[in-house]
Amino acid sequence: MRISLLREREPFPDILEKTLSQFWSRHFGQEITVRWQDGRVPSHAQGQTWLVNAYLNAIFLPDAQATVFDPIRREFSRSPVWWKLPLQAAYVQAASSRLTASWLAQAHLRVSPPVPQAQEQLVIAGNHKIRWLDVREGKVYGLRKAGFHEQFMRQEITARQQAAVCGLPVPPLLAADEETYGWFCEQLVSGTPINRLADKQQAAAAVQQVYTALTNLYAQTATQLPTCEYAAMLQQRILALVDAHHLLGEGEKTAVRQQTAQLTKHLSSMAAPVTLALTHGDFQPANILLNEAGTWLIDWEYAAQRQIGYDVLVYSCAARFPTRLAQRLQQFINNDFSHSLPVMGLWPTETARHLSAHLFMLEESLFHLTQTYQPLFTTPGAGWADWQQAIAQWLAMPWEQIVD
Repeated sequence: MRISLLREREPFPDILEKTLSQFWSRHFGQEITVRWQDGRVPSHAQGQTWLVNAYLNAIFLPDAQATVFDPIRREFSRSPVWWKLPLQAAYVQAASSRLTASWLAQAHLRVSPPVPQAQEQLVIAGNHKIRWLDVREGKVYGLRKAGFHEQFMRQEITARQQAAVCGLPVPPLLAADEETYGWFCEQLVSGTPINRLADKQQAAAAVQQVYTALTNLYAQTATQLPTCEYAAMLQQRILALVDAHHLLGEGEKTAVRQQTAQLTKHLSSMAAPVTLALTHGDFQPANILLNEAGTWLIDWEYAAQRQIGYDVLVYSCAARFPTRLAQRLQQFINNDFSHSLPVMGLWPTETARHLSAHLFMLEESLFHLTQTYQPLFTTPGAGWADWQQAIAQWLAMPWEQIVD
């Protein structure tokens, strides 16, 4: 998530200061202070200064080595709008150049005492964690944001350990804090997200390769529950989050409770078993990387036990972009997904697809509520409104006549 969006929903400068100060102080064995300042670096600035570029979503030294920017250049290597690509490439070049980077930065960090070897390091902002890349050592540290729940870091660490055992293509985990789930360290893997690849066949092959590996994880973690029992579990978790959610007004809470009741109603009498497994939780093109060593699946912070087809639906229905999600799920029910992963064997009948889609909307309700449930958030963000529109459109369809 871009720094500009993070600043809309949370006190990101304060969070970044505390996160880096605390971790760097422990890591280097001395107290290190980090201070955020908006605007360009003043000419009289002293000490170590890191530039903050909100467009690149990156924080780095003005004299950072060129190798530091390889992940950034890969991410911006292509634009969905063809005419933007030359402008985008020119901006990335200028924003990472020692001559012009300071002029294009929107803010800067003052770090004291200086972090060693910082010319070979990069800080990248994220949704629930901060990444600190050390190119010289070939390592990436994932740091839980100060003041955030430990849930997402715990999920990421434990899921990646299981994924590695099952032979999935995940960056090797080198160390992890399994006491407080404050951080982990992984091998640095710089790759191009498949949505930035010009070769669509190459991208499709990478998706299929990663999904095939995921099926090994599903097989090792699979279990079954009656559909009605799983739906009731989801409902219970949703309602508990709604009751405790500090960003939702009473009207919004009432609406979510009613939506959840409607979804659960369609599933409450379904005794047929549903297969659950450990899922990645955010299986989308931006989290599938391709480089010279192969394909990689990153960002496991949303990993959890869900219906076995959850990752397929997230990917095939572009669920992380909720606008028109209801219509895309309808396409799935109609078996009109020739462009997606060839996995329709998971849903041999239209009834099976209906049930799976309803469960998916319950799972997504829990996902979106959990995503916004952080004590430091000041707003649920634009994605929450998009999700509310999507679920309203879904429930407006005549499901009473379809799900029998």
